[in-house]
Amino acid sequence: MSYIHDLHLGNIDWTNKIHQRIVAANLVQGAYNMESDRHGNSNNPGDEKAEAIGERLGFEISDRLIDTDDGSYFGTIYKFKYANLDHDYYNSEIIPPKYAIAFRGTSLDPENIGKDVLYDVEFIFHELHKSARYAIALQAVQDIISISGGPENVWLAGHSLGSLIALLVSRSMVIENGFHLKTYLFNPPFVAYSNLKPLRHIYWYGRSIITAGTEMIVHHLTSSREKIDEIFNKLNAWSPYLFVNKRDYISNGYISYFKQREKMNMIGAGGIENLATQNSMMSLIGELVGENFEPIHLIPSANLTISEGSIFHPLIAHGIKQWWQNMDLSIHNESYIFNNSLFGANFSEIQ
Repeated sequence: MSYIHDLHLGNIDWTNKIHQRIVAANLVQGAYNMESDRHGNSNNPGDEKAEAIGERLGFEISDRLIDTDDGSYFGTIYKFKYANLDHDYYNSEIIPPKYAIAFRGTSLDPENIGKDVLYDVEFIFHELHKSARYAIALQAVQDIISISGGPENVWLAGHSLGSLIALLVSRSMVIENGFHLKTYLFNPPFVAYSNLKPLRHIYWYGRSIITAGTEMIVHHLTSSREKIDEIFNKLNAWSPYLFVNKRDYISNGYISYFKQREKMNMIGAGGIENLATQNSMMSLIGELVGENFEPIHLIPSANLTISEGSIFHPLIAHGIKQWWQNMDLSIHNESYIFNNSLFGANFSEIQ
């Protein structure tokens, strides 16, 4: 395993995808640390403060996102300090963002865990888009896009619950405005039975067939097929960066979710999978009863990074630390693009 020591502004290669990942993960760690520092209960007293992390990477803290329900800091807005300078960094096509907005995930601190878990439950029941935290985040991102000069100048990053907030905001920007924000999603939740080897193939093929069949019935009754196709086609041009550990039971469902498309396409069942991949049973039931249970975790395209490392502890496999430790993890990258046709999805692997 190779290490990239002491990553700081002076040695960041902004064209390097590993460096981009480390920077984004560091900023998310800063969002965690800021909330821990707020009530003097840092889990690791030696951790860098959010201000120090930003300074090391060339950012200053522009603002904090505060949950109006419990007063906690759930997001941090970083401003790149040299964005208006004629700097060598800008000789490349890939440049630092003028702003980066990072969202923390569920905090295990006693002062946070109760409210954060409620947000996790809202995600399970597809209602996170109705939360105050999402509304605050969406407004903040809209404001930052406006003052930064455009969506190309803004990064979003989040971990776990925070990755869901980032994902939901980015989806809204694509669907409503056609903005494609560069978005880094670390361990975004997608729980599935992908690790139960005797059952996983039965689960995924069964899920595809049952979901597709239910989808055809529901959309015949509700006439909503065209709207869902329109949303997925808009999202298809936007590919967020997903970072998933193979041993993380909370998020590794994404691995099977994308690979299932390829398998169904290979056996000539791409049309069935195309229906299944856009829906969850919860969202279909919601349509029947007149509720909007939008499955925000289902996305058509993604740049998926899978860690194959030997991490066995579930909290470490799901943690943000693995992505900012300045190490070149044992990983591989896959790029997925959805093709809404009877012939299935197109896939290509990044070497």
